[in-house]
Amino acid sequence: MNAIELIKEVEKRGGKVSLQDGQVVIDSKRSLPADLIEQFKQEKPSILVALGAPMEPTIVTIIDEIRPHLPPAIRSLPAGKLLIMVNWSILAAWNKAAQKIPITEQTRVSNKR
Repeated sequence: MNAIELIKEVEKRGGKVSLQDGQVVIDSKRSLPADLIEQFKQEKPSILVALGAPMEPTIVTIIDEIRPHLPPAIRSLPAGKLLIMVNWSILAAWNKAAQKIPITEQTRVSNKR
């Protein structure tokens, strides 16, 4: 589930999800399934965005998540510079993938008179 779906799932179960002092708070009168809470933990960056959290801490959280998977040479870059590189890489990859998508032209001729 994505962030919006997770929030709606909690609401469907009678709970409420909010942002308080930069933290995601799940308020529920009854216990929520462990797998739902685990999904919240996994989707925390996107949930923060969905709840309107300031972008800077959210971006830092996202960068911290991907940092261990980056080559050592760029792992130590500050979050701002790393974000620029990651965004550029995503755009470059999208451009490369989009170039491979064929464009098909279809001409429809009407026989109406």
